[in-house]
Amino acid sequence: MTIPRQLSLWEGNGQIKGKSLPKPRPVSPSRPRRELDVELLRELRAKGYGYKRVAGEYTRATGEYISYTTVRERLTILNLLGIQLERSNREKIISEVS
Repeated sequence: MTIPRQLSLWEGNGQIKGKSLPKPRPVSPSRPRRELDVELLRELRAKGYGYKRVAGEYTRATGEYISYTTVRERLTILNLLGIQLERSNREKIISEVS
């Protein structure tokens, strides 16, 4: 089987004739995370409020607007960290008892 000349030229080094590859974009730093009152978020969530209600109550209490997705992300991260901390504390206590 023969390959047409045009196709074989394209296979050369991954470039089209006369055009260079675009430069990679520099990685810009992301926006800094907003400082939140984590205890207030946990208290509001413990009352059985949903994420939207927690965001609204937080805004009323502090005067700072946060979206419900921010509340969800922060509480999820805190829960994951809390579970990991509990596990490490359990392991520490077990090793001390043994």
